[in-house]
Amino acid sequence: MKDPQTDASYLRSEIDPDVMKVADFIRSNVHPSRVIRVAQWVAELAPLLWEQPDMKGKLHDRAVPVSIWRVDEATMADRERAELARQASTSS
Repeated sequence: MKDPQTDASYLRSEIDPDVMKVADFIRSNVHPSRVIRVAQWVAELAPLLWEQPDMKGKLHDRAVPVSIWRVDEATMADRERAELARQASTSS
């Protein structure tokens, strides 16, 4: 068992990019005292506002809007190197 005092891992979260776009829009256009309530109303009305595509038998890109996992430093360094390499290959 790892010693919590020397454990070189931490929790990492990743929010779905589409969720962040909506959150940023609400935050930019709604008074701060109403942001949470407006977001709740949008979530409640979403099935009425937008038609849901037929997803029967199809996998969704992401099952939940936020993913949280434990990452140790070595794994994080590998992920960061892979992301930098991906960005370099797509920008050229």
